[in-house]
Amino acid sequence: MKTVLIKAAAVGLVIFGAAFLLKSVGVAQMAAKASSGDVDHLTIQTEDGLTLHAWKSEADPDSLASGARPGLALLLPMMSMTHESYEPIIRRLNEIGYTTVAFDLRGHGQSIHVGNKKISFADMDEREFVKMPADIDQFFAQFAPTHPDDYNYDDVVIIGASIGANTAGLLLGRDWVTRAALLSPGRDYRGLTPETTLTPETNPVEKPVYIAVATDDTYAAESSQWLFDHYRGPKMLKRYPGQQHGTDMLLHIEGADHELLDWLRSK
Repeated sequence: MKTVLIKAAAVGLVIFGAAFLLKSVGVAQMAAKASSGDVDHLTIQTEDGLTLHAWKSEADPDSLASGARPGLALLLPMMSMTHESYEPIIRRLNEIGYTTVAFDLRGHGQSIHVGNKKISFADMDEREFVKMPADIDQFFAQFAPTHPDDYNYDDVVIIGASIGANTAGLLLGRDWVTRAALLSPGRDYRGLTPETTLTPETNPVEKPVYIAVATDDTYAAESSQWLFDHYRGPKMLKRYPGQQHGTDMLLHIEGADHELLDWLRSK
């Protein structure tokens, strides 16, 4: 009798555990669906066959004046990082009226297939890296016509970190870009030289630029100061103590994220 009771209790526990697990999985699935409900996964094919991946998160409707359209913030990660590196700030950008598009840059995350060939940032040469600005340019050229009335195309900002900052600096010369925020840029990194756009001898660009860097991040600090000193347009330079690089500044330096958001609000 005692053995039967023990077996019955064990069966009951198994059934209860299975029911609890199924319920937990169901809740997790619902939570995942809810948390990703406003995020759209986008892909485009570039001219050389790269499948470029990006994730769009819509602006909070409550952040917009009646009849106003959200701005666009294109987010370019630093070397070895993916679109997920911007997740901590995406919600805050949405809250101040920006729809965000966060990318996996060429050779990173899911953007690693060029036709049938697989590529990786770890072994790419400069010929691949220098295609990054054109990748984003081609994305926008395909994106804007399919959303002609959804966004304020007079407010398109590119926020880039490290190699993403170099890419953002080079894109500042495109007609569709309104302004750029450069987090730890370098004067020349993997063949990407933002100074060719920011400091040309002819046809100077004069759009607003925000530069942020940590003072002990030596090459980025020297590059940021040089770019700031030579750029002719509206500009702001934020220097922070320490060695944090790129998006790590937004995560680990107190106030760095708020100062970037304040600059964005000042349009």
